Amino acid sequence: MINNNFTFNDSCPVCNKVDKKQLFEINDYSIVQCKNCSLKYLYPLPEEKSIREIYQADYFSSTTDERGYKNYIFDEPLVKRTYKKRLLKVKNILRFEKDNVFRAHEAGCAYGFGLQIIQSIFPNCSLTASDISKEAVNFCNKKGYEVYLSDLWGRTKELDLNSLDLLIMFDVIEHFRNIQPFVYWASKVIKKGGFVILTTPDINSFFNRILGKRSPSYKIPEHIIYFSKETLSFAFRESFNLIRSFSDYQIIRLDRMVTKIFRLLKLPINLVDRAKILRLFNIWTPNGMRIYVFQKK
Repeated sequence: MINNNFTFNDSCPVCNKVDKKQLFEINDYSIVQCKNCSLKYLYPLPEEKSIREIYQADYFSSTTDERGYKNYIFDEPLVKRTYKKRLLKVKNILRFEKDNVFRAHEAGCAYGFGLQIIQSIFPNCSLTASDISKEAVNFCNKKGYEVYLSDLWGRTKELDLNSLDLLIMFDVIEHFRNIQPFVYWASKVIKKGGFVILTTPDINSFFNRILGKRSPSYKIPEHIIYFSKETLSFAFRESFNLIRSFSDYQIIRLDRMVTKIFRLLKLPINLVDRAKILRLFNIWTPNGMRIYVFQKK
């Protein structure tokens, strides 16, 4: 069930209040904070058309890692290792019966690298997925996965009411212009007692507080909403309880890490490109994100 009866303006993406204060500027945008619920978000909020334009064919093979991914396919092994670490951390919390089949769906699956990991860790799940990118959906379908095209809020019409036991969404909700349509949809398609597992930057983490406006969590204009544990719990409060949350880590190529550091220090990035040996090494690193497990009331 998809309810499109939501009106959007420049109000807070969580509580709809219009009282905000400016924190700082990045490029042509401001980072503001809602005075009512304390949510931090991008201002002015991007229009739907401009958001859609971000996720075109070159999103997964961008010329710069400031937008999308430089070579998402090349990073497949790293994406899978990150998925595995995240899912193993939350597996015991979900408590699905070992021999009972349950229904799972991943929203924002990209090229579906994580779908194989989901199936390996939850072998008794019936799995579907969705993504906003037509290219990604076609890629996944050719691999034999059942993947649908979603809207700007990760929603797809192919899921029935009360049909899901588990909804997985990694690194997605920070891209939403408004969180309310997604939360409403999730509350309808997930069964009572079902779960939402998601990851998103924790803007109050030590990593993000130390880096401030230089944090990679402020990926402008892709990342629109900057949650803390408190503001995300507030956004889900009507239909979900927060069960657990964990600090997140990510495995990335060393050259990618050095590139980010060079960019922060305003050093020539082409020096990193010349050091090709850096591409041979990977590193587990804190990423300023959290893993959240919500349960449907």
